[in-house]
Amino acid sequence: MVGDRTIERFDADVGRLTKYIGKTGALDAAIPIPNADVGKRASAVFGGEGRLAMYAYRDQALWWGGFVDTTRISGGRSGAQLDVSGASFEAYPDRRMARSTGALTNREQLDIGKFLWDEMQANGLGASIQVETPQHAPSGRRRDFSWKPSDVRTYGSLLKEVSNRADGFEWIIDLWDDGFNRHRSLHMGYPQIGRPARPYVLTYPGQIIEYEIEGDVLDGANSFQARGKAPDPIGVAGTPGGGGSASIKQDPIMSSVFQDDGLLRAGHARIDAVIERDTVTQVSTLNDWAKLARDTRSGPLVLPEITCRLDGFDQSILGSELLIRISDYPFPAGPEGAPGYEGLARVIGYEVDPGEQGADDIGRLIFENPYDLDHMRKDPN
Repeated sequence: MVGDRTIERFDADVGRLTKYIGKTGALDAAIPIPNADVGKRASAVFGGEGRLAMYAYRDQALWWGGFVDTTRISGGRSGAQLDVSGASFEAYPDRRMARSTGALTNREQLDIGKFLWDEMQANGLGASIQVETPQHAPSGRRRDFSWKPSDVRTYGSLLKEVSNRADGFEWIIDLWDDGFNRHRSLHMGYPQIGRPARPYVLTYPGQIIEYEIEGDVLDGANSFQARGKAPDPIGVAGTPGGGGSASIKQDPIMSSVFQDDGLLRAGHARIDAVIERDTVTQVSTLNDWAKLARDTRSGPLVLPEITCRLDGFDQSILGSELLIRISDYPFPAGPEGAPGYEGLARVIGYEVDPGEQGADDIGRLIFENPYDLDHMRKDPN
């Protein structure tokens, strides 16, 4: 794992390959062993759990990289094969305990993310998996953040705490092959990972094989309020005879309520949601957030699920927007061939089912839920 020298290349039957933003992906592959030469090469991989990395290429494009976690060789009347499975490099922080003491004060939150990766990889023999941690554009969000060994926390839990919050950030391990070397690089972005400005376009009929579009009122809302930061505790005198001092904890500040009167007049039952903005200290700013949610997030949540051919894609689709265009019986084409359905959705993961030799590779795209993006809650406690 310390180096990145290629020891073997195989044509493998990949069962499933998954990769996500800020979350662990996985790969399962079977390598047929038809002769002694391949058997000898497979033996170099068997027993490499925890020591070897593996990569998956499709048409010379690098789609996945991660750890060799499990190997298994089997044989019999149906032939011999090597089965390999593992987790993507995003899994590494969840495998490492934060055994040092950290106290970061008023630090840019992306600097905290970089600090955690740098410390994790510098902390002793075998700690580095050679993930590069380049500089990044600041988010403008500064935080206090601390931990200690007795907390018994993984670096993964620390990363989740600092990133999965109101005004947090996204991260992923980007991979690329420049023809000479492979690179693993920490990519962070606020509030989202930046990708190509122009969306990918998918059509049905066309590259889309199957689709589902679901509208769910229970995932939506039409009345919004934002919750901000609690003011600092108020100091008070100590109890009689006890001396010292005490403090009174204050409640977080709240915005006004902003509701979609148009939907409510049209007969929709009221559904309330709270938007978490725990760094905001001004009610006027919270009002802006609640009003924005009303203007852009009201009504049932509509999310597509797309299964498509992967021609023309690579891993940069993660974080990108897709323009989905559908014309069929439920969504008949309009004048001059305009699609019956057209919508934008942002990709945060993919699950690939590679086809047989010569067949199309099929992928299911995982789209972002706006509730996750806006940190909206029906019950914030």
